[in-house]
Amino acid sequence: MVRFYFLEHENDLLLLYELSDERLGWGYLVRLNQKTLKPKWALPINGFNIGPALVDTTSNAYLSAANLFARIDLKTAKYVWQQEDLQKQFSLGFDGFRLPQLEGDRVLFSEDRPDGKTVEVEKSSGKIITVRN
Repeated sequence: MVRFYFLEHENDLLLLYELSDERLGWGYLVRLNQKTLKPKWALPINGFNIGPALVDTTSNAYLSAANLFARIDLKTAKYVWQQEDLQKQFSLGFDGFRLPQLEGDRVLFSEDRPDGKTVEVEKSSGKIITVRN
């Protein structure tokens, strides 16, 4: 296990974790009934260097990994959108991210380093708006 995050949401426990076999990285977002600790669902995350997830007031989680930005509906356990292969699409490659931030209709994904980039993404569609230093 490489990374592990947790938080409470609607009296449930959300676990976000990353695993690795030293060649590849992948993870899961799991929603557990907090009283019984039985899983309600588990959603695979195809990425490594998974960052912490931000949960908004409408039961959506925003998360990042190297070459992945995603919005997940926590009620249905489905991706609302995901941006993958950022290196191929935009010549962008990232190591890791801080906790995402919401600013109006945008989600900000900031690299976890002092001179890192911030990627602004449209909250409803997942479209990348801009990348800034």
